[in-house]
Amino acid sequence: MEMVKLLPVVAFMWMQLCKSQEACKKSEADIVFLIDSSGSINPTDYTSMKHFMTSIVNKLDIGEDKVRIGAMQYSNIVKPEFELDKHHQASTLLQALDNMQQLGGGTSTGEALKSVSNYFKKARPNVNHFLIVITDGEAQDEVLQPAKALREKGITIFSIGVFGANYTQLEEISGSQRKIFLIDNYTALNSIQYKVLFCIYYPLKACKKSEADIVFLIDSSGSISSTDYTKMTHFMKSIVNKSDIGRDKVRIGAMQYSDIVKPEFELDKHHQASTLLQAFDNMQQLGGGSLTGEALKSVSNYFKKARPKVNRLLIVITDGEAQDEVLQPAKALREKGITIFSIGVFGANYTQLVEISGSRQNPFFINTFEELNSILDEVLFSIHNDLKDYHKINFADIMFVIDTSGSISSEGFQSMKDFMYAMVKNSDIGKDRVQIGATQYSVVPRRAFDLNENHDKRSLEQAIKAMHLFGGITYTAKALNFSKDRLAESFGGRKARGVPQILITVTDGESHDRELLNVTSQYIRDSGIITYAIGIKDAKKEELLAIGGSNDKYFYVDNFDKLKEVEKRISEIMFFNTVSCE
Repeated sequence: MEMVKLLPVVAFMWMQLCKSQEACKKSEADIVFLIDSSGSINPTDYTSMKHFMTSIVNKLDIGEDKVRIGAMQYSNIVKPEFELDKHHQASTLLQALDNMQQLGGGTSTGEALKSVSNYFKKARPNVNHFLIVITDGEAQDEVLQPAKALREKGITIFSIGVFGANYTQLEEISGSQRKIFLIDNYTALNSIQYKVLFCIYYPLKACKKSEADIVFLIDSSGSISSTDYTKMTHFMKSIVNKSDIGRDKVRIGAMQYSDIVKPEFELDKHHQASTLLQAFDNMQQLGGGSLTGEALKSVSNYFKKARPKVNRLLIVITDGEAQDEVLQPAKALREKGITIFSIGVFGANYTQLVEISGSRQNPFFINTFEELNSILDEVLFSIHNDLKDYHKINFADIMFVIDTSGSISSEGFQSMKDFMYAMVKNSDIGKDRVQIGATQYSVVPRRAFDLNENHDKRSLEQAIKAMHLFGGITYTAKALNFSKDRLAESFGGRKARGVPQILITVTDGESHDRELLNVTSQYIRDSGIITYAIGIKDAKKEELLAIGGSNDKYFYVDNFDKLKEVEKRISEIMFFNTVSCE
């Protein structure tokens, strides 16, 4: 139980699922730990580092043809511990880690990166190669070039920096901010172990070797511009490129529809990625209306050629409202064991998306076709793992920033509360799991409740219920600054323990201090807080973008009733933005 309290359990659930599947059991990887063993690390912290490596090993499938581990220590000298081909059993590997002794001395990380290159000469050519660097100090030599040389050999580097590490050097080592893990102390290594495991397991080629029969059902009506149609084609091609295509592996079919249905290619047509990609390029847009129900009836024939013992998946992409009934034909498909994922672009009817997928878990709702790329990993994650609740939030500090100005009606405010209730319901609330706080604002911001006040769902729901409208005009930048301060440790914030901190702003109007929004929001993001913005009705999209910082972190709906459409999407994206390795 204590372990679960220290991690984003979403990643834990994914790991458990992956380890339970035969394909993922056979995952192969060569992983090397490069450990700062200098004198700046005290003996207790050195032991914590060994425990961290032990925890990682205990959760991997160690073996000569599975996952292999090597380790090297460094200070101002380099000490090889054991190479990748040394230990093929977890028991001997764990003993070798336990036998390691601290070196002391300075921190020559660059030299260590040059030396560790020799370890990868024994790496297997057709598996993923990972280097995990752990350091708490500033390198006394140059790290950029030796790290770049390793990455150019196809080695993925994750850099873990403990308080005192140089962030610029960590980025030079890993080559990407998304491959850096920053923590305040060695005890917090526990809090990131599942993030590291997720980043290792997620891209494994072996996990692509699942079997599936996937059919795309594509809205090709006249409401879609030619540019957006091309983006939809690129999205489907990306799915192909990230799947293991083959007669006995992943097979893909496609059908287009408008007010007519046009079969493109069936599941048994293309068994090579190259011919599949060409088939997508050859597709031509139809134009016309959107008879989604009829298309769902027709696509049923495609699954007559599906294999009986593999996952059968239908991915529906649409940007409009169906002009016919979708509930019954979609239900008939699901009763045949077909899992349906519905992707709705702004303009799609959310109720119909749920009717098609049969669950609030399986629709993806995005604002523009450009955002298809932002959900690519989520769709792949869903396809290849079929985990219904993977997006449940289990480890975060979440602060709501709620507009309670005079432009909001009592009914609209209740919709905001309902949105908050739904987020609470979809989170694992607890002192060591998800904490939620809230700020209300109009002319001035006010504390509604702090992170450390309510550690169960019932008390949180009561706190939300007690919130009330203030009236007045809207000063959003001022409220954001106030809310950032409420994420501090004194109010229950756990940033120092490696807990993701998330700030969600919900507003229906134009801010009266909009000239400060960009600089304020960027300042908050620079402090490590993830920001999201949800705009309703008269909210300005340029302000929402300023608050969120990117297109995938703001949402706009034209009335309060549609807030429920946002809740699932923001839960999903929050996970993939707090645990991301690409």
